[in-house]
Amino acid sequence: MRCHLLNGELYFYQYFSVMKKISLIALAYKRAGLVLAVMILSLGINLWVINQHIHQINIAQGQRALNQYAQNISQQLQFYRSVIKQLARQNEAQNILTMNDVTAAQEWAQRQQHYLPHNIGLALAGLDGQVLGIPVELRLGPSCVADLHKKNLHQSLTEPLVHRDNPRLAHFDLTEPVTDSLGQEMGTLFVSFSLDSLQAALTHSVLPQETLILLDGSGRVIAQAGATSSDTEILRHEIGVPMSAWRLELIHAEDNTVPVYLALGGANLATSALVIVVFVTITIAMVRLFMSELDRVKSLLDEIHAGASITMTESPIKETEKILPVIQAIAQNIQDKQTKLVELSLTDELTQLPNRRRFNMELERACNLSQRGVEVALLLIDIDRFKQVNDSAGHAVGDRVLQLLAACLRHDTRKTDLAARLGGDEFAVVVTNMRKDHLSAWAQRLTADFQAALKGDSLTAANPSCTLSIGAAFAECAATRDPAELFRRADQALYRAKERGRNCLEVDQTKEPGTPN
Repeated sequence: MRCHLLNGELYFYQYFSVMKKISLIALAYKRAGLVLAVMILSLGINLWVINQHIHQINIAQGQRALNQYAQNISQQLQFYRSVIKQLARQNEAQNILTMNDVTAAQEWAQRQQHYLPHNIGLALAGLDGQVLGIPVELRLGPSCVADLHKKNLHQSLTEPLVHRDNPRLAHFDLTEPVTDSLGQEMGTLFVSFSLDSLQAALTHSVLPQETLILLDGSGRVIAQAGATSSDTEILRHEIGVPMSAWRLELIHAEDNTVPVYLALGGANLATSALVIVVFVTITIAMVRLFMSELDRVKSLLDEIHAGASITMTESPIKETEKILPVIQAIAQNIQDKQTKLVELSLTDELTQLPNRRRFNMELERACNLSQRGVEVALLLIDIDRFKQVNDSAGHAVGDRVLQLLAACLRHDTRKTDLAARLGGDEFAVVVTNMRKDHLSAWAQRLTADFQAALKGDSLTAANPSCTLSIGAAFAECAATRDPAELFRRADQALYRAKERGRNCLEVDQTKEPGTPN
């Protein structure tokens, strides 16, 4: 029994001794297998992390794009609101509501409809919610009229309201209170805009493999653009459109990159360690080169964003070489548009003279110069009987009268002076270094040139009755060196010229306090 036990122990000892011994090749295989296992695990983890990172990037990019799309819709709504706010401030609209003149309201509304982009309907309503005019002729549907009554009853309405009673005239409504000079509400301006404008905005904004859906407050679709493929992963984002009760939804495709990474990892693991090392080395070099090109492109985009001029150099990569001219063209396009926007924001569209904003800037600059001893004068010019000519001969003749006066101002003012259109038939000239005794001759020359221009133009030759009333004020004392005060005194002088019978020059006679008259 004892012998059998000893023989058994020897057998097991010899067996395990053999098992512990292993050849170098087998050990290499074992270690290689372990390395491969670690590489597979690392590769799997890396692929999962990369896939999650790309997924988060797709989500972040989609959210940023959606925010920008929502801002674009909001800016379009703000543009419409600013337009109707300007209409609501018109004196004519206030006078119509004061007189409760239905006929004038109908004519005014139909006239204004021609100037509003994508306009469906426009009307004035009194404080009782009644439309001044015939709703059908003003293109107001029953839903629009009902909303006005609800607004009059102070019922809660989430603007912009969307109406689809007539699919061909589907629209959204905006309202603006009309107030008098004391801020008291006199009525409501009601304007409808076509949903086609929103559809066009979405169509212009949407990118390939994207779907944009604009929803109203109740979740109904207002407009939709784009399409996504059904065989890809889908990401959805939703955000509220600022300054409205609407919501915007973005649906875009997300490419599944995991199979690509797995195939690449399998190919790498199927090769030898040397090939893997070479491949990784080459890959790192290529990634570094590509990232350097991306950094270069980012630097160019940063320079464009900062408004600086960019310098293009040759690229060793053909793909980047194709992108650089596009970036340069975009930069030039942005610069041209910015320059044009600045010019448009400071120029009156009809007369091509500087507008009120540019005038305010130059008047303040001139008043600062007057504090340094430079003689500065402000002239306010009003066309007499312009409204009569405009009403009797038409807006085309009225516009031509304004253009002729603008041409005369450009001809009769110096390069150091500024002639501007303030609005309507009111113009202004800021002059420097002009003596008071020369002002009358200048005004007479301007009036004569203006009369000659009216008689020599085919449109205005039959209506040469427009003359000029001019009010002038000099910034020659502390009381008139403030832009607002200088403008007020010039305006008072213009008012006195009107009272004297028009077609004359009136100069403000303000003196420094304590100066003998």
